[in-house]
Amino acid sequence: MKINAMMHIAVYAKDMQVSADFYCRVLGGEIVFDRKDESGASDMMYIRMAPGQYIEMFRAAPDAERVSSPVGFTHLCLTVPDIEEAAAAVRAADWPIRVEPKAGRYGNYQLWIRDPDGMDIELMQILPNFLNGNA
Repeated sequence: MKINAMMHIAVYAKDMQVSADFYCRVLGGEIVFDRKDESGASDMMYIRMAPGQYIEMFRAAPDAERVSSPVGFTHLCLTVPDIEEAAAAVRAADWPIRVEPKAGRYGNYQLWIRDPDGMDIELMQILPNFLNGNA
């Protein structure tokens, strides 16, 4: 089987509007689909982060709790052309940077933030020698 690309990652959000604001205002995404429930509240959104790549966001149950050590998914990584420009954009959006820009171990620069529900997000600038040129 040949995989063409990753299309989306699905996340649950306690507050859809707060999370949509984060993914759009802080990270530059665009809401392209916003499904409403019978009361008119958003219950599912698609937010385009790059051509053909989306955050698929669902409304979490009111009593849902974040799992602190799940098996499986641990973080979302988004690539950027320039890590310092990305850091400046995050700061301009008045969003906290958890780990300031730094050189990674495998030929990249990275910084770390969290979304409104505490999910780790890595912003990465890939350099030509990323993974020793094997990526």
